[in-house]
Amino acid sequence: MPLSRMVFPNGKDGLCYCEGTITTKASQEWLKKLYSELPSGIEGFFQVFSPSGVAGKHHLGWAAFASFNAWKSNTMHAKKPEMELLCHLAGVRQIPDAQDRVGIKSGKQEIVLVFVGNLSALPKSFIPALCKSLGIASKKVTWGQTIRPSKAWPLDKESFALERSALFES
Repeated sequence: MPLSRMVFPNGKDGLCYCEGTITTKASQEWLKKLYSELPSGIEGFFQVFSPSGVAGKHHLGWAAFASFNAWKSNTMHAKKPEMELLCHLAGVRQIPDAQDRVGIKSGKQEIVLVFVGNLSALPKSFIPALCKSLGIASKKVTWGQTIRPSKAWPLDKESFALERSALFES
């Protein structure tokens, strides 16, 4: 399973993710299983989202970096880092709105599974093995299908999404 990684400026933390399709019921039980598989002593968090509302890999990288920094500095808007990341990806402050924009739904769909945290302690084979054990079929996903820049804000999809996510911070 192809795995993409981005390292944050500190050199040890970052994100890694895999893209694919899955048939699932959207539930918290799924995320609980992810955490039960995480080797002890590794600090970080998971999120599963729909790539249709995320402009691309740069948007994901920025959102992960912003939510990770908010988590580490105790300045999150959400109570949990997973939800903070979802809000950054969606560019909104309300969790239900974020779930509507980028959350996973029931049924067959494209998803991205991301881990944000200490990459230096995480075995490189962990995320691909986890994706396989969860039944995620490896596939390149289509990013940004539901992002619609308006005439009032005529930017390309990635610029639009990054701008919207940056407004989350203000």
